[in-house]
This record gives sequence, C-alpha cells and structure tokens, in this order.
Amino acid sequence: MRSLIPSEYQNLKNAYDITDNIKNCRCLDEDISEICIKNMEFENEDLSYLSFNIVVFDNCKLINCDFEKTSFTNVLFKNCDMSNSVFNESYFGKIDIVSSKLVGSIFPDSVIKCTSFNNCLCSYSVFNESSLNNVNFKDSDFVDAEITNCKFKDITLSNCRFSGTSFFRTQLNGIDFTDCILEAIRVSDDFSELKGIKVNELQALELSSLLKIIIV
Repeated sequence: MRSLIPSEYQNLKNAYDITDNIKNCRCLDEDISEICIKNMEFENEDLSYLSFNIVVFDNCKLINCDFEKTSFTNVLFKNCDMSNSVFNESYFGKIDIVSSKLVGSIFPDSVIKCTSFNNCLCSYSVFNESSLNNVNFKDSDFVDAEITNCKFKDITLSNCRFSGTSFFRTQLNGIDFTDCILEAIRVSDDFSELKGIKVNELQALELSSLLKIIIV
C-alpha cells in the first residue's frame, strides 16, 4: 500500500518554507508538487483548498491548521504533529502517515483511500461521516476517538488501541480486531455496529458487558 517508491521520496527537492509556493499555487490554481517539506512549523494557518501531489512532510508541525477541502495524493507524513487541525471534506489518496501525532484532529466528510497510519497517536481524533477504503491502521492509538457514521471498506488493523472509542453508526462487519485492544467502546443502543465483528475471547468477554450478557 505504499504511496511512492523510495527512489521517488529521495529525489524530491528539499523545501523549508512553502509560503511562496502556497501563494503561487492559489493564484495559478496549481498543485504543490514534487518537494520534501522539512522542519516547517505552521500554527493556526489557513491551508484550505490546496492540492499536494508527490510531497513529503518530514518533521513538520502543522498544529491547529485549516485544511478544509485540501487534497493529498501520493504524500508521506513522517514524524509530523498535526494535532487539532481540521481536514473538513478533504481527500487523501495513496498516503503514508508514519510516527505522527493527530491528537484532536478532525476529518469530517473526508475521503481516505489507499492510506496507512503507522505508529500514530490519534487520540481524541474525529472521523465523522468519512469514507475509508483500503486503509491500514498499525501500532496506532485511538483512545476516545470518534469514528462515527463512517463508511468502511477493506480496513485492516494491527496492534491498535481502541479504548473509549466511539463507532456510533459505523458498521464493523468483517473487521478483525483480534490483534488490538478493544475496550469500553461506544456504539448505538441496538448494537448494530457489532454485527459480524471479529474479536478474540477476551474481547468477546469485554463486549458481553456492553451487551449486558451474563456469562455463567
């Protein structure tokens, strides 16, 4: 599921300030493309309606920024902090997010395709009404995250923590949680989200308390 082959990552031109790129691309309605953005710090910045294509964000801080309707295609986020940023109606296609923080970041009404989250801190993040297709979550933390009313397809999980996570109105049919921590999750009163979910024995015991099943 890699978005770019390593040689493409290595051959990108380094950039430490993309302020001029943003201005030019807004004026010309062009993509910000084929650069490696390193050690950049943006806070409370308007980065909405931009398009990033074949871009690496390396060790960047993008805190509390507005990425409304921003498009990311063939992008690597590595060692980045995107906490409390807003990705409203954004598009992610062929993305790798590695060793990064997305604490409190929100992705409402977004499309996330062919994307991997690897070793990411996503506690308190919000994915309301988003579409996730061919997405891999590995070694990542979703404590108290809101993954609600989402459309899931081809989702794979490995060693993730879902503690206090809300899956309200998100159908989990066929998703394998057996390699993850699954505790105190929140679902609707009819528990319809849990139909067809794959869990191990300990997780089944945890869910039995949620379903108010008495095991004797």
